[in-house]
Amino acid sequence: MSLPDSAPSITTFRGRLRELLAREGLEGPRRDVVILAVDGIPFELALTSWRGARITPMRSVFPTTSSTAWLSSLTGLDVGSHGIPGVVFQGPGGGTLNVFQHQGPLHIPETGNIFSDANALGYRALAVMGDWEPFDCTWRDALLRHAHPVRGHRFYTAPSRAAPTELGQAVLRAVSDCLDTPSDGPRLVWCFIDADQHIHHAGYDEPLVRFLECLDDVARQLTARGALVLAHSDHGLTLTHHRPELERLMEQLQAEHDCVLGGAGRTRWFHVHPAREDRLVGALERALPSTVRVVPADTVFDAGSLALERVGRVVLIADGDEFMTFLGHRFEHGSTTQVELSVPLARWLE
Repeated sequence: MSLPDSAPSITTFRGRLRELLAREGLEGPRRDVVILAVDGIPFELALTSWRGARITPMRSVFPTTSSTAWLSSLTGLDVGSHGIPGVVFQGPGGGTLNVFQHQGPLHIPETGNIFSDANALGYRALAVMGDWEPFDCTWRDALLRHAHPVRGHRFYTAPSRAAPTELGQAVLRAVSDCLDTPSDGPRLVWCFIDADQHIHHAGYDEPLVRFLECLDDVARQLTARGALVLAHSDHGLTLTHHRPELERLMEQLQAEHDCVLGGAGRTRWFHVHPAREDRLVGALERALPSTVRVVPADTVFDAGSLALERVGRVVLIADGDEFMTFLGHRFEHGSTTQVELSVPLARWLE
């Protein structure tokens, strides 16, 4: 199934959730709400794995990276507005930073998020940090702002990798602990599960599918105890073959043109001085395969936006399956393939 042009952006998730929570208060006693945030799951796979849910497609944002997409989902802001365009980009004080390591100002606009909405509607907002727990950075704190953070539950970043069934039970325990916590009102529990950690190396293999099927069973159990259960994702991943010669080319061009490479995954950019831009573009167009686009940044990021200020002037986008990856990754994201853009919004049936 191809992603329909009418599929709503993940930036609409916040508003849709707010409307759902408001209706809960009008139609009877408010239930606890559980949201499973599963990194790296495309719509098609969710459709076949979460059989107890009603699933609709949503469209991710560009670049299709976790730092960008989760912030857009939870705040409702597009990339140009929240200003986090990827993983490595120019920081507020100049110089490049890695958003998953950076502890310092990011100047992300404070416009609220799903947790502030839940608090305003009388819910106690809890965020199971899950696989974000090892990432002590400003971005994570901004993402989970207004929620009570819950630590001690790691899944795909746990010291030892558990079997799919055990991972599913770990998710159930984490959420159940939150639901069992005394509260004066209903709870909203958002739980982060970084399946992306597995998919980068192994793809959508049998253990990953079995885990998703276990999540379906977990969601059914939580629904049976009276909770309203949703799930959403940020992006999918596509098979990507690492080309060492492209990596060497990037290193060579950075040295020759005195520039710095940023971006994430299948979208990268060069922070290059305007006087050297044309020569850099010429060298890239001569050396890169035709499946890698070379475009000016202002053609893919909104003019005058915070994101455009932070990315390099020359952007590379991988349309095919040959590019650069990290640490032995076989599957990657960041560009605009169908599997990367099409993500699920699931609601389990009562």
